[in-house]
Amino acid sequence: MGFALGVAIGAAAATLLAPDSGDKTRKRAKAKLDELTGGKTPEELLNAVKQVAGTVVDDIKTATAEGKKEAAKERKRVMEENVVADQPKPKKKK
Repeated sequence: MGFALGVAIGAAAATLLAPDSGDKTRKRAKAKLDELTGGKTPEELLNAVKQVAGTVVDDIKTATAEGKKEAAKERKRVMEENVVADQPKPKKKK
């Protein structure tokens, strides 16, 4: 949504500040807007952004879950290793 809003503001600024006639400027602004957005409507752009954001969130959740599993495995390994290391060594028989 922010991107679409930025594009709209930029197009409006270009229209207001351009030295060409209004009609010519509007056509150039529309062409630039279509070039930047691929001719998609603001709703289509918003849906695309939501879809990408949803995918990123899902990827982060998956990576976090996998990281937690690996951390638990490593924690268990280290704890077991330390328990074995802390136990007294058997005395040698002479």
